[in-house]
Amino acid sequence: MKSYTEKIVYIVVFVLVSAVVGCQVFMMMNSSHDTEEAVLYTVSDSISFKGIFVRDETPIYYNGEGVVNYLVKDGEKAAKNSVVAEIYDTYDQIEYRNTIDNLKAELSELVRAQSHGTTDYAQPGFISDQIDEKYRSLLLAAANGDYSEFNELKSDMRTLMNIYNISVNAETDYKELEDQLNSEITSLSEKLTPPIGSVKVSKTGYFVSSLDGYESALTSGTIGELTAEDINQIISNPQVFEPINGTIPIGKIFEIYKWQMIGVINTKNQFITENTYSMSISSSSKDYSVYIESMQPTGNADEYIIILSCDEMDEALVKNRVERVEIDFGDYTGLKVPRDAIRFLDGEKGVYVMQGQTVKFKKISVIYEGDDFVLSENTSDPEYLNLYNEILLEPIDNELNNQRLN
Repeated sequence: MKSYTEKIVYIVVFVLVSAVVGCQVFMMMNSSHDTEEAVLYTVSDSISFKGIFVRDETPIYYNGEGVVNYLVKDGEKAAKNSVVAEIYDTYDQIEYRNTIDNLKAELSELVRAQSHGTTDYAQPGFISDQIDEKYRSLLLAAANGDYSEFNELKSDMRTLMNIYNISVNAETDYKELEDQLNSEITSLSEKLTPPIGSVKVSKTGYFVSSLDGYESALTSGTIGELTAEDINQIISNPQVFEPINGTIPIGKIFEIYKWQMIGVINTKNQFITENTYSMSISSSSKDYSVYIESMQPTGNADEYIIILSCDEMDEALVKNRVERVEIDFGDYTGLKVPRDAIRFLDGEKGVYVMQGQTVKFKKISVIYEGDDFVLSENTSDPEYLNLYNEILLEPIDNELNNQRLN
């Protein structure tokens, strides 16, 4: 009888244990959800597009007689009523003057190279390294088409080579070469004739030696009216100039240093406005600091009209109406959220997260949008997604939502 009772007890205990284990397995199987842990993620973002320079410009014309010799560089400031160009009857007169300027520059380089303050302390090894560095920069300027930079580097390199020759006693002085240069300058100066005319500017501003026909159409007042179609048309046809009543363009002038640029971009990142970024252009090796004023959607998916502005000015920025530019938006760091996991609750954007056996909705603050993910601001606010939260990837049905949502 005792043995029979023990068997019954064993069977009951076995059934109870099996039931408990079965329940646990069932609960585990039914509570298993597809999740992804919220971790910090960093992306580097940049965008390249063709942009159109926009300034308030005043064209300058002359009657077209003779040839023009510019006295002011592009992007250089000119005072009111100052002469920005002289008119000569032949190209020879311009050539004589350019040659004289080059000879005088070479003569000045020789004088600098023989200065005791320079040669007494010159170390040949150090000068040789500087020559190599200037040579590499010279090649880079030539490759980039930056001829203003090229000429400055060429002058510096020539001076260094003259200093090196004296420091290693390859030359004692350059008196013979100086006499030769002075003789050439005197000979050319005797051939010079006065200009037959000149061109002045009516107001103080920054000078550019070319026109493209968009001077009155592209202004600070009209930039906001341009459509994507207008922008693409200008980019495909960046010059529409036609002479006015037989006059010839000699250039243009603008009073305000600040300029704007407009273009059409494709991006998912809508959070770049009202911030300053680094921009490069295809015709210069320099980086410029630009401010993103606005981004307006065009109606096409992820396409925007972007307007930016800048307070820097140099020759490269006034060469062309249209430039290929690249804007570096820098690095973005936040919590990586799969785009498929994003849900909406009561008009708030967020995700569902698993907290034990509970599903909870947490808001997200998007700081960057990628193709298949977004970055949410990393915050300790419990109402928002936090670091290491388990993001629920699967859809939440109404019944589960009503049972488990806090």
